[in-house]
Amino acid sequence: MNKLGEKIKATITKTFSKEIKKATEIQESKFDNLLIDTKRGLITNIKTGKLYRSTKNYYIHIGNNLAHRLIWEYVNGSIPDGYFIDHINGIRNDNRIENLRLVTTAENSQNRQTTNSNNRSGAKIPGVSYCKHHGRFRVTLILNQRQFFFGYYKDLKDAEETALLARRELFKFNTL
Repeated sequence: MNKLGEKIKATITKTFSKEIKKATEIQESKFDNLLIDTKRGLITNIKTGKLYRSTKNYYIHIGNNLAHRLIWEYVNGSIPDGYFIDHINGIRNDNRIENLRLVTTAENSQNRQTTNSNNRSGAKIPGVSYCKHHGRFRVTLILNQRQFFFGYYKDLKDAEETALLARRELFKFNTL
């Protein structure tokens, strides 16, 4: 390599190392004063001794950060744009690293545990709704902007059973 090539390489390396160092400093400042136990999913403030936790199924907030995101970033680095951290078992305060996974919005919606708040059909499984026109329960699921129809059912339990089986077959991120 000639001198010009070496100089260019040195300049690029120097520039990138400054950027990497700056990004690392920002990343590390997020974890200052925090003791993170990734195995149990616990975060403690070293200065105050406060253990951040929630007794209900709520997200745990640490300043402007969410505990599950901090734990993921502590182990795996920053979260890419357009991705989210999903709780595999659906329990929002279970922040053990083995219960967290990186997902897109579409993948995250496959792991929904409950129906929409406006669903008045009485169904407990997402994908089941009541069709007034047919007087029956309808099972439909959406994957990659494509709707899949699984039929009408007189009995709610039959519709829920069909929806559950369809979710398990169609959605790879489903945990129901």
